[in-house]
Amino acid sequence: MPDSSNRAPTVTGSTEMDNVLTVRGLSITFESAGGDVPAVDDLSFTVGRREVLAVVGESGSGKSATAMAILGLLPKNARVQGEVTVAGAEVVGASNRELRRLRARSISVIFQDPVTALTPVYSIGFQIREAIRLHDPSLGRVAADARAVELLTAVGMPDPERRMKFYPHQLSGGQCQRVMIAIALASDPELLIADEPTTALDVTVQAEVLELLRALRERVSTSIMLITHDMGVVADIADRVIVMHNGRMVEQAPTESLFGRPTQAYTRELLAAVPRIAIDREVAPPREDQAEEVLRLDDVSVTFGSALGEPVKAVRDVSLHVQRGEVVGLVGESGSGKSTVGRCAAGLLMPTSGQVSVLGGSFRGRPRSTRDLRRRIGVVFQSPVGSLDPKLTVGQGIGEPLRVHRGMRGRPLAERVASLLDSVGLSKNWADRYPHEMSGGQLQRVSIARAIALDPELIIADEPTSALDVSVQAKVLATFRALQENLGFACLFISHNLAVVDELCNRVLVMRLGTVVEEGATTSVLRAPANDYTRALVAAAPVPDPVEQRRRREARLER
Repeated sequence: MPDSSNRAPTVTGSTEMDNVLTVRGLSITFESAGGDVPAVDDLSFTVGRREVLAVVGESGSGKSATAMAILGLLPKNARVQGEVTVAGAEVVGASNRELRRLRARSISVIFQDPVTALTPVYSIGFQIREAIRLHDPSLGRVAADARAVELLTAVGMPDPERRMKFYPHQLSGGQCQRVMIAIALASDPELLIADEPTTALDVTVQAEVLELLRALRERVSTSIMLITHDMGVVADIADRVIVMHNGRMVEQAPTESLFGRPTQAYTRELLAAVPRIAIDREVAPPREDQAEEVLRLDDVSVTFGSALGEPVKAVRDVSLHVQRGEVVGLVGESGSGKSTVGRCAAGLLMPTSGQVSVLGGSFRGRPRSTRDLRRRIGVVFQSPVGSLDPKLTVGQGIGEPLRVHRGMRGRPLAERVASLLDSVGLSKNWADRYPHEMSGGQLQRVSIARAIALDPELIIADEPTSALDVSVQAKVLATFRALQENLGFACLFISHNLAVVDELCNRVLVMRLGTVVEEGATTSVLRAPANDYTRALVAAAPVPDPVEQRRRREARLER
């Protein structure tokens, strides 16, 4: 039934001509030396014109494998059965030439990990221009550049003309995601497959991107297949939802029905696991006997030199401290300097000015003392794909710090690796797999297991739960809290998920344009923010309630 949300009509009962995507009896099995691994089992669904279909479920449930089958991008060891039709063209069994034509004109994708999806040796301007001219070869260089700037502006990239000359490594994770979205929109596709399109984005930019996707649907009648674990995003934009578990569809319903009246136990578990900013939640302060500072930054500034123009001041006079047993949240827009502060705290980047003190020492000391210091720190990086060695198995990667620093070998090492995998919700059987055989969420769990392997006193966590589905995220956060109670470690927790910060952190600092604009107890900052920017962040955070989310969106657009 139409309403003020401008949702497209649900396509239940639609004819084949109404559908941009039709999937019938899709089954996917990956062949490996250890035996066949089923990923998707007899999946059937459609996506109607101008419809937004959300596909949700745990990491490894088959969501991304389904998307890759629709795009014709599955690896050679994948065995596919069933039918997949996009814009009237059959995908299963199509030639490479037919698939390239289809991807250039009818279908686009936003990949889950933008850092690895972008080519590191080409500027982002070149990569966007390439996508534009593939869609419309008649465009010249000047016209393609103008269109590229227009797309970057549309996805909220600051200073787009200058950023055209940047390479992926010069951008934050959120900015790389904006570039990926710009590339996907270059062809005005009939079907856009968005695989976790807002995972790396802060809540304000996420809201802007969701509005952009709505506008794209209205302007060129694009249909969207949204793969996500963020139930707030689902509530905000989806018309219909498919819930997957272990490769099978367990429930399908219009969005409001699914959130209001889920019929399956698994769906109810997913919704119950979604973190929310709670009005009455209290996070206990650190005990008095844990008042020792393990991390302190005093007036830290970081300036990056650039051959393309003026140096970039990423961080400006930032001061913060973290006590033993305390979790301090760091939030703010993509490009605000959060990850740069985290790298300074971990000793991976030396500040241009200011002082960094970690566990009573400094990274400017002698090499041996610096090595000892690093051994007492765990780091969870934003991109698990980039932080894990692709040549090592999962077990070898997790066990590497234990072998190097503690000399563990044989059965004790294998048992410790198995215990670490279990603590992040993975079976010990995953130890023999390689990173490329795992989903993004599973890789992030491996990264967390590696970070806690040496029982660190300080953890620097840069978006540690961004790639996790809500049920696993709840388990990982519970594990994190249990580990902290046992080990008493401190943590600098960098995140754009305000609900997770609210649930986990004692204090929070809000960053914008390289500076701290507000700080204080989490309960105070998130419930009664004093700064206009903080209020905008809280207002933009999606909630897992379609009715409330519609009300919040309309209120935001009226301002």
